[in-house]
Amino acid sequence: MTAEQLRQFFNDTLGNYNKSWPETYEVDAETYSNICQFIFTSKSFRHGTQHVVQLSLGKNNGVMYKGVELLLKKEKE
Repeated sequence: MTAEQLRQFFNDTLGNYNKSWPETYEVDAETYSNICQFIFTSKSFRHGTQHVVQLSLGKNNGVMYKGVELLLKKEKE
């Protein structure tokens, strides 16, 4: 799932103001990597000769996206 697809999913399923959004949400490895790539490319800025990325982590060290901490689903053994 892309960052845009996840955003749309959150809006469609959780966007109702009467529903509270979850603190965490588990995603597969492809979605997690797509979100990280989206953050790295869209949230970066130049600081001198370097690129700096503003990244927020939740209390479980998952990346924050739209106020929800994304956690990587564990692979089934």
